[in-house]
Amino acid sequence: MLGFVKKNDLAVGTEGAELRLEPSGHPAAKPFKEALVADGIPFTQFAVADVQAEYERLRSLGVRFTQDQ
Repeated sequence: MLGFVKKNDLAVGTEGAELRLEPSGHPAAKPFKEALVADGIPFTQFAVADVQAEYERLRSLGVRFTQDQ
């Protein structure tokens, strides 16, 4: 929905902006992600000029948010 395209599949980042996701196969990944959700802590954040407009645009595309803007 957000239009990300895999740039690299490496254990370490490279030049330029990237979205890096931790491997879900590690035994600590699931409880870590669940704890962040339970505490309302965002795992990933993005910055935009008009957050309200972007929120509405993404919602119209079917993105589900766990918290209101």
